[in-house]
This record gives sequence, structure tokens and C-alpha cells, in this order.
Amino acid sequence: MNYLEENVLMQYYGPLEPDTISIFVNSIGKYHSIKKTIRSRLIRVFIELIQNALYYSKDRLLDSGVGYFIITEYENYIELSVSNKVETDKAKLIYEKCEYYNSISYIDLKKIKANILSNLDYSKDGANLGIIISKIVSKNNLEVNYIKTDDTYSIYTIKTKYSK
Repeated sequence: MNYLEENVLMQYYGPLEPDTISIFVNSIGKYHSIKKTIRSRLIRVFIELIQNALYYSKDRLLDSGVGYFIITEYENYIELSVSNKVETDKAKLIYEKCEYYNSISYIDLKKIKANILSNLDYSKDGANLGIIISKIVSKNNLEVNYIKTDDTYSIYTIKTKYSK
């Protein structure tokens, strides 16, 4: 990845502490070249995905999860990509759930979200509300992949796009 690309609006790798996340959210809000509605959706999904990295990353520093994100602007869309280290079994599960959520209708996805919220249906693998909300709010399919780093862990990445 070329970190010097002109279309990179923001990127970060390191501990994801609440104060740091707040600074990033405020910075995203100041990108006036991006329509306000897109900025709002981007911020909402950014918070969801970064919170997942904050809480579930297996890389820890300063008692916080370590993660990576990059926000890139292209001619027709904005892209948010968030990555962090998790157990490979968890990465596979995230991948499968994203693929499933991408395959169902918007109405069915909203029903799943409502069911989780009304029943507090949190399995041992989590409710996946952050992923569901990201799909609903971004209004596009999620791109997800993972790369094994060793026998136990993988780096997984979720990307969302926002049409201009």
C-alpha cells in the first residue's frame, strides 16, 4: 500500500484509546469537501468498526486494542478500511457473517438487528451489531478479508464505501 497517495484523507496505526478516537471523529467531521450526509454516515460506521478493534484486538498497547484504519477518497466514493489482529477462528466467523449480511435484503438485515436488540441476543461470539450497523449505514456491501499471521491469529480487514 502506498502511504503517500494523494487521495488518503487520514490513516493511523496504533492503540485505539477513546480520546484518540474522539480526535479522529472530530477530524472527519471537518472534511467539508465531503457532503455532510456522507460524513455523518462515515463517522457512524467509523465509530462502530473502531470500537470493535478497540475491544477485540489481540494486539494490546497501553491497555487498548491496536488497530489500523485508512480513509481514502476516490472520484466516485469514499472508502473506510479498518484492520486489527484477532484469533483466526474469529476472523473466519466475521468473514462468514459479513458474506451472509451482504447476501440478504436490507429489510431482512434490519429484522436481524431488531431481533438482536429486542432479545439481547448476544452469543459468545458477540451480537455483530457493529457489522450489521456498518452495512445498513454505509448502504453498500462490506468487503472483508483476513490473512493468517501464524497458527493462532489473523489480521482481518473490513472496508466500507460511500458513494458521492
